[in-house]
Amino acid sequence: MKKIINFLIENGIKPEFDEELKIHIRIANFISILFVLFTIPFILINLKDPTAALVRASSILPGLLAWLFIRFGWNLPGRVLAVLTFPLTIYVLGGLLLIDDGTFGFAPKVWILGSAVLPFLVLKFEEWKAIVFTLLIDLLLLATFDKFNALVNLPGLTKNLDRPQMRMIATFGSFILISSVVFYVKKQIFDRNRLLNEKNQQLNNTVNELIAAEEELKQANSELQALNDDLNTKKQLLEDALKNIKSSHNYARTIQKAVIFPRLDILKKYVREYLLIYKPKEEVGGDFVYIEELDNRLAIAVGDATGHGVPGALMSMLALSILDNALHNKNAFSPAEKLDFARYLIIKTLNQEQSTTRDGFDVALIIYDPQTKTIHYSGANISLYQYKDKKLIRYKADKLPIGYYPLDKNFTNYTIPVEKGQTFYAFSDGFSDQFGGAFDRKFGVKNFVGVLEKIADLPMDEQKNFLEQILSDWMKTTKNQIDDITVFGFRI
Repeated sequence: MKKIINFLIENGIKPEFDEELKIHIRIANFISILFVLFTIPFILINLKDPTAALVRASSILPGLLAWLFIRFGWNLPGRVLAVLTFPLTIYVLGGLLLIDDGTFGFAPKVWILGSAVLPFLVLKFEEWKAIVFTLLIDLLLLATFDKFNALVNLPGLTKNLDRPQMRMIATFGSFILISSVVFYVKKQIFDRNRLLNEKNQQLNNTVNELIAAEEELKQANSELQALNDDLNTKKQLLEDALKNIKSSHNYARTIQKAVIFPRLDILKKYVREYLLIYKPKEEVGGDFVYIEELDNRLAIAVGDATGHGVPGALMSMLALSILDNALHNKNAFSPAEKLDFARYLIIKTLNQEQSTTRDGFDVALIIYDPQTKTIHYSGANISLYQYKDKKLIRYKADKLPIGYYPLDKNFTNYTIPVEKGQTFYAFSDGFSDQFGGAFDRKFGVKNFVGVLEKIADLPMDEQKNFLEQILSDWMKTTKNQIDDITVFGFRI
């Protein structure tokens, strides 16, 4: 029964309706159903007379029509008809009673007058035209009730009720009507208040959550500020450290260049021209070029120490010191003997016989004797190339470094007769190992030697510019130098 009543009351309500409209439709449905049920006792009076019963039964129609209008979506006409259901029902039923001054003839009028409150329960305030219309209908029914009662006061249609029956019906009907309407309205108000309380509770919960979130946000912001302050402090420390490192790099670069470049002036006494491409990966590097004069002979060392950057630069300084010691050793005559001695010195200096360190350096050591017109060469992983008869001849270096090596092997010495105009090259692996080009691959030793062979007849300055341009073009795709680059060449 409860489900049926809820279904009847919820008739015509759609989810998209606002809450106020839903309440007005529920009240309209309730009033319509209430007066349909309220008229049933009057229909049962004098059921033996079919005509009278049919006329009385017709009083149900306004309530049914109001409910059906709402059901089919005609909300405003349905609610207006629901407002008029009560006065129309009383008007019809009251007119079908034989009323005189001795009975409760005033009761239908009071009920019709009391129905003036219904428009304000069923209709929304902005629907004031419908409210005025229903109030005017109430006044019209009230004004014409006596004439209608007299007009239909015909034998067979009316029922003369005595005083006790009329009192009972009037009292019972008024009680049921007023109680039902008040109860339903209070229920609607209660339901609405409950909904508002629930929403208010949800709102309070949301506010509390927002307050808690705000506190968490403040805490997080405070922690973030502390972290930011810590980061700023560390950033300042890093910037200071970087500044010191950069300053140290610059100083190291100055020292390294001071050791290498001023000694290039010695070359002018022995060779016609030379080229030097010296590009450390960082401010300083492990590659080096060492020029020395030994008893009217020219000593040239082109080397590549372990590592790059500051560690490489330190190793290159050690290499230069050891080479200088080896070159001036009177007991070591040939470049090979001098490299053997240099290898011995670095093993002892770094205590490589007792430790696992394998640092050292690769080098091409060249000694040019202009009196005998010969070049003496020995190499540790860096070969010497001679340009002769339009091609490059390679004098292969030994595959062992100046440093610890598991095999006890001496370096090979080459004696090369030279003629005026011949060109020689020695280079570290930086250029040939550089990645770049369309396919991001190494430049390659074979490719680099081929380039040297093509440009070897050019003046050394032009060769240098040509090689630097090739390197720049090759690195356009990567823009990242992977190692120190050194290329040295000279022409007799």
